Order: sequence, then C-alpha cells, then structure tokens
Amino acid sequence: FELHTACDGLDALEILRKLPEPPDLILCDINTQNMNGLNALRSDPENQFIPVIWLSTKMGKNASIEEKEADDYLIKPFCARELIVRVRANIKLSCIRRKLLLQQKWQLETKDLLFSINQKIRSGFNIKETLASVVRQIQKILPSERVFIINTNSENCKEFYLIALASIYPNEHEHVGKPLDHIISDNDKTPSGVPFEPISETFRILQCRPNMVVRENIYSRLVGEYVSTIFTPIKTNSSTWGWLFTYRPPNSIWLDSEKEFVEQISNQIGLAITHATLMEEKLKKEAQMEAARAANEAKGQILANTSH
Repeated sequence: FELHTACDGLDALEILRKLPEPPDLILCDINTQNMNGLNALRSDPENQFIPVIWLSTKMGKNASIEEKEADDYLIKPFCARELIVRVRANIKLSCIRRKLLLQQKWQLETKDLLFSINQKIRSGFNIKETLASVVRQIQKILPSERVFIINTNSENCKEFYLIALASIYPNEHEHVGKPLDHIISDNDKTPSGVPFEPISETFRILQCRPNMVVRENIYSRLVGEYVSTIFTPIKTNSSTWGWLFTYRPPNSIWLDSEKEFVEQISNQIGLAITHATLMEEKLKKEAQMEAARAANEAKGQILANTSH
C-alpha cells in the first residue's frame, strides 16, 4: 500500500485535495482532532465511495455517531493481519459499488442517447447536424480519440464521404463533408509493408460484412497512423447506408459492453434514418396526390365553364 499520513482531520483534508486521484481508503482513529473537515470531504459526491475504517475502543451501543456511519471499524487492540484483511475487503467492496454505479450511469446515458437519436431524426432535424451531435455524445460516453460516420451517396459506391466527426484533434474537423480520397491524399503516410488499395475498394469489401469488425492494431490511411478500432455498418432496410467508426490508440482493448454500445447506436441510427426516409417519401407522395387532385379539380372547372 502507498500511505499518506495526517496529524488531524484538517491536515487530512488538505492532503486529500492535493492528491491527483482520490484514495482507495481512509483509516483514522476515532479520537482524531478536527474531523469536521474529513466529514465534509466525504459529503462530496465525488468522494462518497471512499471507504472509511474507524479505530475505536468502543463498540455496539457505546459506539459514536461517526463510528456508526463508517464503512467499518476495528476495536482496539487489534492485530496487523486483521487490519490488512479489513482494508482489502473494504477496498474490494468499494470497487464493486463504483463499478455498479458506473454501469447504471452508462446504461442511463445510452438510453438517453438512443432516445435523442430517434427523436431528432424523426422530428425532421437536419441529418448531418443530428449525426454530428450523435458522434460528440458517443465520444463523451465511450472514451476514444475519434468517432466518425462515413456514408456513400452513390449507388455504385464509388465515392465515400466523412459526414460526422468528433475528434480530440481540432484541425481534423475541417475534413467533414469531404470525400475520403481527398482526406487520405492529405494524411496518407502508408508505411512500407502495408498493402495499398483504393479506399473505395476497401469500403466495397466492407459492404459485404454484415456485422461489427474489431481491430486492435491496424493502420488507418484515413488518419495516417495505427489505431485500435471498432466499426459497424449502419443498415437501412437491407442495404448499408454507412459505417460508424471509433478509434483509440493502437492495442487498446474494447470491452464487450462497449462493443454492444456501438452496435446499439448504429442500429438506432439505421432505424431512425429508415423511418425519416419513409416519412419523406410519404410526404412526397401526399404532395403529388394533392397536386394531382388540385389539377383534376382545375381541369374539371375549366371543362364545366367551357360547357356552360
């Protein structure tokens, strides 16, 4: 264990504030002076998961309020082995609680993002603006260097465009809306030994892949460096509308929950785009029918006037 010692509660508060990360556990004697500062620290939501073990000479009904609110306490005298066992057990329980809450937060953020995608696209928001917002939200939830969406707007899949990007590198955002071949010509520093093939050919091959692809160390000609990536197709009906990519530094690991998250988002984007497309087609047909009805009424009126 790495230890930091303090002479009283205020000193402990000052030490804790200077630490780059919160401690795994706080161990203190019930007779320590100026403990109000330490109690105030624990009231901060950021520090509520730090377990506290009190050392006391009292127990049961004679225990003080502080002891009763502690995660654990040891009665003096105690042996070093018992102390170490209690410390390790409380740190482990704290980690479990933290993971559970982070998982709950992850699930809530995912649910909110899925709902947001659906609402924005179905409400007629500009698709590019909506997807730009989506990739920014994905990057907040899923730690990554880059999150971006690629789309082809041609039936023969000869041209592919970067239509949305969230990147930790601000200068890369100027590439949004450009064909991939133009972006690659600026960034390409393909090392020797890496096979060269046109980017359009790469994406035509990807269209044959119906599922997610995970590569932990692959050279990306799009950014000119090795990356760890997840990319998954965005499907509309039975065709591939585009792809959702996430980049991390090479050899980064992707958790199963992260893979599931990316897949959920790509599926929701596909469903929302499909719905928006169908609604647009429906409105066009209704407009055409209304125009035809108006034309027929006008024609009928003209014929009636002529007959009269």
